[in-house]
Parts: sequence; C-alpha cells; structure tokens
Amino acid sequence: MVVTLLGALACGPAAPAEIDAVDSMVLYDGRDVVLDAGVRDARGRLLPDAVVDVVASSDPSVLELTEGGWRCVRSGPAVVSLGVESVLHDVAVQCLLVDRIVVEPAVIDAVLDTTDGVVEAAELPALSIAVVDSDARPLDVPLRVTSADDRIVRVGPGDVLELRAFGATEVEVVAGDTRVAVPVRVGVVHRRGSLAIGEGDQESVQLPPGRWRWVLTADAPVIATAGACRDVGASIDRTCDLPDGASLLLESRLPGVRRAAILVERLPELSSSTPPSGSP
Repeated sequence: MVVTLLGALACGPAAPAEIDAVDSMVLYDGRDVVLDAGVRDARGRLLPDAVVDVVASSDPSVLELTEGGWRCVRSGPAVVSLGVESVLHDVAVQCLLVDRIVVEPAVIDAVLDTTDGVVEAAELPALSIAVVDSDARPLDVPLRVTSADDRIVRVGPGDVLELRAFGATEVEVVAGDTRVAVPVRVGVVHRRGSLAIGEGDQESVQLPPGRWRWVLTADAPVIATAGACRDVGASIDRTCDLPDGASLLLESRLPGVRRAAILVERLPELSSSTPPSGSP
C-alpha cells in the first residue's frame, strides 16, 4: 500500500517553482504587451500546461492591465506581478511615452553649388531633436531619422544629412509612436558672376519654367524683369514663380556702365518632390 501511494505521488504533476519571464523592460509606446512567460518546476523543467496570470500593476495610472498583458498609459516606472499558484514574479517596467518631438530646424532650405552644370553635394549637421512626455519631461528614447527620397537627401552615419540633388522631400523623425516630418527643399545655383551693363543695354539670363530667386547688387540702380516680376534698385532680392519660363532681363537707363554682381538660384516647387524637367 505504501509502495502504491509513493508511486502515485511520484507520477503526480510537478509543482510550479519558477516563472520564466524577463525581470525588466522599457516601453516606448502604448501598444499592448502580450504575456510571454513559461513555468518551470524545481528541477528547471518547463511545465507546458501551467498558466501564468497577470496579477497586479503597482501603479495603474502608469501601467494598466489588459487581457493577458499590459500597456503603458503614462510615463513613469511601475511593476507588473505575474503569478501561477503560489509562485510570483515581478517585472519592472519603465514607460517612456513620447508626447512631442521638437526638431530644429523645422524646415531645411538649402542651395547647392554647381560646377559645369554638375550639382555639388553638401553635408548638414544632424538635426537637433528633443523628445518630451506629456508632463514636458525630457525623454531619452531611441530615434529613427529617415529620408523620403535618398536621391535628394540621404541620412548618413550619426544622422548627418547629405544634400545630393535638386528637389523637395521630407526627413522623418520617429520616437515611440510619434513622428515629425521636416520639409527639405534643395535648390541649385543656376548662374553666379558679374555683369557690366551700359546705358540702354540689356543682359539676359534664360530661365526655364520653375521657381527662381535672383540676388543683384549694383553700383547704381538697374532694372530686373522676368515675367510679371519687375524690380528697380541697386540691391534686389526677388523670388518669382515662372510657370512658363522667361528671360531675366537686366538693363540700365543711366549714363555710363553699371557693374553688378548676380546670383540666380533655381528653387524646388514646394508641392513636389520630383525635379522639374531640365533641372540640373
């Protein structure tokens, strides 16, 4: 009889002795964490039929329980208690919920030089990025910075931005489940140089359809006209949309020869990330 009883006890189910789960975790968003925990007996063997329950959260205002798991509702620390029979296991959870990402600069406008019609790439420092929670506390969380179009701007090591070509696109910054888009507009130098304009003479710069900026500095007032854009002065800085293209005409009506420095830049159209035809 004793032998039979001992044999029955020996064949009975093993008792849970340990919950096999992580001791800590950091969460960066409010998605549900599904329970992933096993149970082992005193000899370290997994007990596949044992069911682990989520017992309690030390601070429901930070971490609330869900069916079979938990989720962050506010930034801060909390402890989740797991249980099976009389065995308990605590998981220390740090919630870092991103409320806002502040990026500087908020918009990138740049103009690339050209050499013999070839665009010269340039690098910009990494964006300045600050991440805060709903209480305006700074958070140290992983960041992901990506470009929507690597042809125009590429994100390199250390999140340095390499401006590569004419066009408009976006750089996206992601932290947790929050994201910010930074518009990037890259223009190119179309012409740079000096001019001598005599009385009654005209200098002409042909501009294909697009968005343009010209900067002119002269030793006396000159006239600059392109399409519907017209200025008179010794210092001119004008941005002009020319949907059909035009000639930028520079002329002087004063005696003598006017000397001027000119810079003409082609700018991307703000609503498009595709370079217009004929761009450098």
